[in-house]
Amino acid sequence: MKDFFLQLYKNRTNTIAKNADLLRTIINFGLKLGWLKTYPFFGHKCKLEAPQPKYLTLEELNRIESLDLSKCKGLRVIGDLFLFTCYTGLSYSDMRNLNEANISIINGEEFLEGARQKTTGEYCGILFPKAKVILEKYKNSPLIKTKGYLLPSRCNQTMNRGLKKIAGIVGIGKNLTCHVGRHTFATLSGEHGVPLESVSKTLGHSSIRTTQAYYAKVTSTKLSRDYQCMKSVF
Repeated sequence: MKDFFLQLYKNRTNTIAKNADLLRTIINFGLKLGWLKTYPFFGHKCKLEAPQPKYLTLEELNRIESLDLSKCKGLRVIGDLFLFTCYTGLSYSDMRNLNEANISIINGEEFLEGARQKTTGEYCGILFPKAKVILEKYKNSPLIKTKGYLLPSRCNQTMNRGLKKIAGIVGIGKNLTCHVGRHTFATLSGEHGVPLESVSKTLGHSSIRTTQAYYAKVTSTKLSRDYQCMKSVF
């Protein structure tokens, strides 16, 4: 009955399952206290759908990179922050917290590493040239209001509004968020043959299964590249 009620309000399958789990916790607490005599969730199973993360193709990413936002400083900052997530795989909260202590040099290569704010899991990934350019751009910038941080900060609402405008300008029919940038990094890494365990480490996942569930999408580009060696066989 609860599922049916939430379906009337057009909740998605995973949202319904999340709400059911919350209610189940409360019900179990009531059972322990003796407030309930029977378990109303007996025989009830929550359905879960596999997550379908949104990401940008390389061509779509190039469109945003090529966009001239020099006359619109607000959108330019938002565009740079979004591109930084695409180049590093960092979540927006972790990007906002970046400071000099998060940059380390290992075997002559610059890395970004630290503890994730959301899960406290450790992330570690290469600081690629395009990401370095963005950091240099905002070095000692007056836009950085909190001393010690490496990039400007914008609230989620401002970021989402700006990204919606950018998507409209370049003709991308996707709801852009910073999490789309994170998905883009992971998906393009997979397309270019980066092992899943390396992607998992860069994203700061505690388990490679999490990376497999959310980011191990086999795109047509990857299939085409992987099967080039088979064209002489079939």
